[in-house]
Amino acid sequence: MNQINNDTLSSFLLCDEERNLYANFHTNDNSGDFVIVINYDGIKTEHILNKRYYISRGSVLSGDHTEYIVEVGKYIKGSTIKIHYEGTEILNKTLDIDYETFRSFNKIHIKNKPQ
Repeated sequence: MNQINNDTLSSFLLCDEERNLYANFHTNDNSGDFVIVINYDGIKTEHILNKRYYISRGSVLSGDHTEYIVEVGKYIKGSTIKIHYEGTEILNKTLDIDYETFRSFNKIHIKNKPQ
């Protein structure tokens, strides 16, 4: 698992059966919205995280934190993803393994995914 922690935020990458790559964030700070900047293979996007998505990864999620999930794009071997939170890089990962292997360790299934 590609997990990065700081005082209030942890983040890791997941992939679904349709090759979609996601950044998943957990926070114990429920004080409001926060901004994440994702740079996936040279394309930067800014996301204001303020909506909770319910997800299932084969385990029961605790109610003492808030989770956010952002769809990044299709999983492409060799691509690089960088995530910044409050101006600090919290993730810098090159996708250096094939999709099937990555997904076997980092599966996600989203219930009620918006279309």
